[in-house]
Amino acid sequence: MTLQTLRCPHCSAPLTRGANQQDPTQCSYCHAALTVGKPAVAPGTGRPVTPGNLIAAAAVLVLVGGGCLVSMLVGKPKAEPVAPAPVVVEAEAPRPAPAPPPEPPSPVKEVLRFGEAGTNPGQLSHANHLAVAADGSFFVGETSTGRVQKFDATGKYVDVITLPPDRLTKKNGVFGMAADAKGNVYVNRVGDLLVYDAATLKLLRTIEGSYPDRYFHGGLAVDGAGTIHALADRTGDLALITLSATGKVLAQHPVKATDVAVDGTGRLFLLGGSSLEVRDPKGQVLTKVGAKGRAVAFDGRGHVYVSDFSSVAVLNEAGATLATLPVRGDDIGLDAKGRLVAVDGDHVTVSEVTLP
Repeated sequence: MTLQTLRCPHCSAPLTRGANQQDPTQCSYCHAALTVGKPAVAPGTGRPVTPGNLIAAAAVLVLVGGGCLVSMLVGKPKAEPVAPAPVVVEAEAPRPAPAPPPEPPSPVKEVLRFGEAGTNPGQLSHANHLAVAADGSFFVGETSTGRVQKFDATGKYVDVITLPPDRLTKKNGVFGMAADAKGNVYVNRVGDLLVYDAATLKLLRTIEGSYPDRYFHGGLAVDGAGTIHALADRTGDLALITLSATGKVLAQHPVKATDVAVDGTGRLFLLGGSSLEVRDPKGQVLTKVGAKGRAVAFDGRGHVYVSDFSSVAVLNEAGATLATLPVRGDDIGLDAKGRLVAVDGDHVTVSEVTLP
């Protein structure tokens, strides 16, 4: 039988007893009184509780309890991470670009166009002057051929006037044209003024110029009373000559102008030298503003039209620009309906104009 070694609870000295011996009652080292009972038996084993058994039991508890503790701390086995399902984001359809703002309506509406390049009847070759007769017909002059062709109000060719050449230069270039309310058409052919009946194309009279004092060589306008306002060139010195219907000189004023327009009251609109002048019937300057162009027209309602070949500017009588029209014209005029008429080399256009 195995001897069990006990220790003194006071000095830890070993205490030895045999299998059938009584437990020691006194420590042989410190002589402390001892009370030693029967060894405790581990429940369910029948074995006495010894330090070794206690240590073993503690180890089991540690193992078992540790497992529980580990189990408590760790919990259930961690599942393998599952990759999240891909999130499908449908691409948003591209938004259409905002529509540009609508273009403002054009102030010009072309209602008639006629003519084509050429020298046959109804064709135009370097046409650069025009006049609108009282009956709505159009007269178009060519600077190189000396022809003045007539077209009716619809643009249909009617007839032609062949201008006689100037006696001095033997040329028949056209430098200005106008029409009056009495049915006459005036042509400023180099050197002289020629007056024709608009209906029959008959030459009514010739107002001769005299070189160098009064050589007609520029724009031309006729007022409601039949008074003629014509630009003349005296070897480079320009003048505005006012004549009666019969050709009598009424006044003469030095100017720097290439074209002239007149209203029913006799006011004159002179264009040239990078300026626009408004003069009273006596030739006194009322206003003068900056303006560049070649041809001028007045509609009687306070609107002055100035053509610079590539476009037509509309000014008020104070010189402020009201509109710029996309109309080309070597010469311009206004018909009885207030429509803008322009000639541009080989064609003529008639346009309705809406002004602010």
